[in-house]
Formats: sequence, C-alpha cells, structure tokens
Amino acid sequence: NPVGNVTTLTNHPAATVVGNWVHVVATFDGTTAKVFLNGEWSASYAPIHPYAPGASGSTFTIGERNDTGFRWAGNAGEVAYYTNALSASDIAAHYNMAQTNAAGYTARVLANNPVLFYHLNEAGDPFTVNSGSLDGAVQGSYTSGTTPGQPGPRPVTYPGFESTNNAVVVNGTGDSVAVTALNLNTNTVTISGW
Repeated sequence: NPVGNVTTLTNHPAATVVGNWVHVVATFDGTTAKVFLNGEWSASYAPIHPYAPGASGSTFTIGERNDTGFRWAGNAGEVAYYTNALSASDIAAHYNMAQTNAAGYTARVLANNPVLFYHLNEAGDPFTVNSGSLDGAVQGSYTSGTTPGQPGPRPVTYPGFESTNNAVVVNGTGDSVAVTALNLNTNTVTISGW
C-alpha cells in the first residue's frame, strides 16, 4: 500500500515532537505517494511494485493495518479518507484552517468530500460516527484497548477546533478503530488525520 507506510516517509528530526499534535496527510495519485506534515510536503516516492487497489470488502482501520500489521501507539483524531489525491494547496488549507479559524477545520475537510471522516471524539461510546459522504451508515467501532474521549487538538494552539475536541488513544498492542468492510477500490487516495 503506497500510502499505508507513513512512518517510512516521515523520518526526519523536525517531523514530530512527542506530546505535540501533527497533521499527517498521505496521498497517492496513481503514480506517486506523498506525505505532508503540518500542511507542508515532507516526502514522496514512486512505489517499486504496481499499486493494486484493496480487495473488495476490506476493512479500514486506524491504529494498525487491517491485517493487524504495522501497529502503532499514539493518539489519533479527525481521520478522513478520500477517493482522490488532494492537492498540496487543499492540504495546506486544511492545516491553515486548524490554526486560524474558530471551529473551521471540520467545514474545510468536508468541502473536499471525504467518504469517511471520523472525529474520534466519542467518550464512553463503543462507536464513532462517520461525517463523510457515506454518512452514519458507516460507523467505526473502538476495539478493546482503545481509549476514546481523550484531549485532541484544541485551542489555543489550534483555534480551528472546538475547546472540547477529543481524540482516541491506541496502545499499539492490537487495539484500533475498525470500520465496516467497504468497497473503496480506487487507485487514487488521500488519508488525513492528526
């Protein structure tokens, strides 16, 4: 998966600081995979092996790959899945909205029509609601070990979010947010989140 291994493309020292939220976007336009951090291009590559869209009915997961590989520990919020490769200017606009406009980030993300958009802010609920174009029919479930309702990106640092914006914590041992199997086969994609 050309956008699935974001870690490989973000290994430079300024990319992340433990405790700080980072806006991460991975795109694939059919030829080149790109990663953007905090609204700016970070890395790109052309896959060595041809990209084949996922199998029909594959599960979309947050916190690990859908075959339970590449698990990671950390916080996640505001995850969106698009069936097209967003432009660098759209990605910069998303990040800029998070930094400058009171509660404007969600509206900016939805303007680009994601099929999936999970705020991951539901404390005490076993499900997360999709705000993307596939609506509430495609909810995600918090698997055992996830901790929803934890502080997400918030003002003062990110005034584009509500003061009560929450996220989910995954511990890297098999917990994840799992979305019902979908037919999202496409050879272009964008996945974004915090």
